[in-house]
Amino acid sequence: MKKSLVLGILLFPVTEFAAPAPQAADYNIPVHVTHSRLVLQCASGLCNYFVHLEGTIAGKKVEVVETRIRMAVLNTGDYKARVVKTGEGKTRMGQAGTVVPYEDEITYEFLLPDGTTRKYLLIGEEE
Repeated sequence: MKKSLVLGILLFPVTEFAAPAPQAADYNIPVHVTHSRLVLQCASGLCNYFVHLEGTIAGKKVEVVETRIRMAVLNTGDYKARVVKTGEGKTRMGQAGTVVPYEDEITYEFLLPDGTTRKYLLIGEEE
């Protein structure tokens, strides 16, 4: 009895404050990955591999890079995503005095088949 009580007390903080599991309904942006590769990036004498993906997100051709170091590519195919961060892109004045953005700074979070997530930063788009 004492062992189970101590174990319960020790595990309580872990289960109480664990991040909630992602809800599939929150990931409603369709993603189709057509190219996946590791790219070596170096800064200040340190070099690491990052996953670069090409494909379509919501029907637009894009290139994104994972925000964490990886040693394996993501399989090509279909995924779901959500926007987790949008930047304050620069704007210009459009017709009739409207403000038109001309830069995008977007981070997407992909939902993977095992229920985990990965974040990817938009680094290129094509028309």
